[in-house]
Amino acid sequence: MSSIRNLLSKVFTAYMAGLISGLVIEIIWILVTTHSLNLNEDLKLELYRMMIWGGVWALLLVSPFPKNIWIRSAAMALIVILFNYMIRMPYSGDGFFASNAGNDVFYANLIFNCPWALLAGFIYKLASNK
Repeated sequence: MSSIRNLLSKVFTAYMAGLISGLVIEIIWILVTTHSLNLNEDLKLELYRMMIWGGVWALLLVSPFPKNIWIRSAAMALIVILFNYMIRMPYSGDGFFASNAGNDVFYANLIFNCPWALLAGFIYKLASNK
């Protein structure tokens, strides 16, 4: 029973770390790119989407290997980035590795997901220390 509780605690912590990280990075991204923060329905939907997916992807932090959280965070970033390039972007018409979308989309995937993963790993590490 204790091992199940421990696993659920790790899963919850990882999900919340990804959710918070997604919110923080998305707000920073919006402020940098638009220089304002207008809370309309589209923005709320985008924030919710980034937070939920941030939490789901951060479940990879629960993996027992590698032990180093920074290596785990970097691996998580790589998995998310490759997923976007090879599955999500072609499905949405942007082509493999954003070949039909231009350099902005290609670099935005890197610029957004690397800091997100590192921040999620940092939050997970802080919240996991007892």
